[in-house]
Amino acid sequence: MTNANKPVIHRAERSLTFMIASIIGLSILCMIAAFVSQLAHFTLLPVILIFPLIGLPIGVLLIVVLVVMYAIRRSREARNDG
Repeated sequence: MTNANKPVIHRAERSLTFMIASIIGLSILCMIAAFVSQLAHFTLLPVILIFPLIGLPIGVLLIVVLVVMYAIRRSREARNDG
């Protein structure tokens, strides 16, 4: 790929991508911790049990925002190139 054809990733898109990955990843880790705590018969902090209930919907909303941002950027680029 040449430099002219290389896709440009903006700072906001990169930040949003890392936010999505960290929120969903942390939610999955909390879910795993909850499953292990149930198997081992010990209790966790309520924050760890509640975090996936809040984090996963926020992650999905951020994915929707990222897709919309990407679609708007692509349509602007197509309009400017064409």
